[in-house]
Amino acid sequence: KILQEGGLHVRDYMSLESATTNTINPTSRAVVVAMSHARLIIRPNEIWFFNVHRPIVKDFIQSMSEYLRTCHSISAKCEEQLDFGLVVLEGVLSSVATKYARRVYIFEPALASTLRDLRTASHDASRNTIHR
Repeated sequence: KILQEGGLHVRDYMSLESATTNTINPTSRAVVVAMSHARLIIRPNEIWFFNVHRPIVKDFIQSMSEYLRTCHSISAKCEEQLDFGLVVLEGVLSSVATKYARRVYIFEPALASTLRDLRTASHDASRNTIHR
């Protein structure tokens, strides 16, 4: 059913399966996005989410819903119609960037400490191998 309604080639869906591939693939009928936790197809007036059983994807869908409501409200006040696909893509990129920013914030102190310990150990080892 997805193949028939989507109007996309099978190859366009392949990136949605790969856990290591991060792509944004625009086609004439949709934009296929596979980035981090975001696996979706953006159509002119709808979004098809994949892996919806995963908790991170459920949270992502909820945040995208709130984001789209906010954008719709802003668009109505400005009397300017925002492009649905671009608004969704902006929300996806924001979500992925926020996820990785959180990871950097969490892991950076431990990584910095480990690197500092390695530098100190390396410096101490090089001092102990010098014979006078």
